[in-house]
Amino acid sequence: CTSSSPFQDKGRSFSVKHTDGSVGNVDVTFTSTCEMVVENHNHMALTAAKVNETLNLNLGIRILNPMNRKLRTFIRVIVKSVIPLAKVIGYLWKVIPLRVRYHAAMLLWKIYLFLHKLTLGRLTGLHRDCSLEYHALTTMAYWSRYMPMTLGLMRFSLNQLQVYHPPSNGIEVTKVFHETTGVFLGVFLRIKNNDKDWRKRGGPRRVIFWIYGGAYLSGDIEGNLGIAEKYARECNCDVFMAQHRLLPEHDLEDAINDIYDAYHHIVTICLVSPLCIQLLGISSGGGLAVLLMQRLAKEGHYAQKNGMQVIESEEVKLNKMPLGAVLMNP
Repeated sequence: CTSSSPFQDKGRSFSVKHTDGSVGNVDVTFTSTCEMVVENHNHMALTAAKVNETLNLNLGIRILNPMNRKLRTFIRVIVKSVIPLAKVIGYLWKVIPLRVRYHAAMLLWKIYLFLHKLTLGRLTGLHRDCSLEYHALTTMAYWSRYMPMTLGLMRFSLNQLQVYHPPSNGIEVTKVFHETTGVFLGVFLRIKNNDKDWRKRGGPRRVIFWIYGGAYLSGDIEGNLGIAEKYARECNCDVFMAQHRLLPEHDLEDAINDIYDAYHHIVTICLVSPLCIQLLGISSGGGLAVLLMQRLAKEGHYAQKNGMQVIESEEVKLNKMPLGAVLMNP
């Protein structure tokens, strides 16, 4: 963008209602440096720096600054000194039955939230209008930006999603392996005793093809089971959770191949029509979903097999592409 940009000095006025109930105009202008300047009815330019001045940054404590190297070094030294103890606590925590961990985590959160309301209230979040829960989470999560994020910590943290969304006893989980190599491909998740189950309706089998996220470095099936169960119940369908290899032990091509092999298996071996498959990719899983669809789009069609459950409008040859895809923050 240069000084000859067509956006230069091109502004537009919008009528807005302010939080105090007054109505005024807001002018938006793109400058020669591509900086967007917003002017309100009092003609006060709101740049990013000025907006930040209105926010409660760094828990409202001025001496805190993630860019302060001395502070980061000090906290890093403390963290490294307690890592051995943290590993022991993490190991013992995972040994505890999942339901016990869930109730313990919920109890600890309620106690922490109660104490936070009594002491800090709405003083730590970005803005006082945010909920008390948001302020409490901000106080807890803020310190992570000073800490070194290790691969082990990433994988442990995402695995613990199951603590906050534990799967119930009302699901049936079936492991799926490659028909020739025996490699583990993923799991089928089905809701037990579901009166609206596709088997009882007699219709085609509908499947959400679940690709978990984790920056390609972390994430697993175990941590996603409980969340996937909620989707299965709401959408009244099965969920297939694909297993894929992680970086840096493997490369991205390995992960793509794993996702492709799993998809190919449930279509050609489990006989699920592509038109009954909905991809759901979370974070980096959304990236893998896109890469999978690009690969499928190049390959053409599947030949129908006897026993494949299809809808009436399908042709003899099935396009390899799934019905659709939901990409969550890829």
